[in-house]
Amino acid sequence: MNRDSDGFLKSRGDEAVESILSEGRNRINNRGLPTRERARVKKAKDKQSARKRAVYDLPEDLIEEVSELAKKHKVPASQVAMIALRYFLQSGVDISQFKVVTDKKSPLYDFRLVWFDSTSYEVEEKSKNLP
Repeated sequence: MNRDSDGFLKSRGDEAVESILSEGRNRINNRGLPTRERARVKKAKDKQSARKRAVYDLPEDLIEEVSELAKKHKVPASQVAMIALRYFLQSGVDISQFKVVTDKKSPLYDFRLVWFDSTSYEVEEKSKNLP
C-alpha cells in the first residue's frame, strides 16, 4: 500500500477513508500548536462532526453525473445533490410509480424503488410486480 511522508496510508479518493486517515496526520500537525490554538481546532472539529450526515448508495452513473455537474459549475458535489434532492422533494413527485416488490426477503422493506428506462429490462418486471 502507498504511504505518505508521515507513514500514513494514502487514500484512493474515498472521502470517508480519507477522513479517517487524515486524523493521524492532523494529530501530528496539532502537536506543535499552542494550547489555545489546539482547543480552537478541537472546538471547530467537534462542531463539524455534530452536523448530521447521511450516506446513500447510488448508481455509479448518477454519482458521475453529479460530479461532472459540480465540476462544471465549480461547486461541491454534495451541494449539487442537495439542490437536486430539494427540487425533487418540493416538486411533489409520486414515487409510487417507481415502486416494485423487492425480490429479496428483506425484514425491513416490502418494496424498492427503481428508475425505469423505456429500454430497460426492468420495465417488464414492473408490470409483474405491482400489487
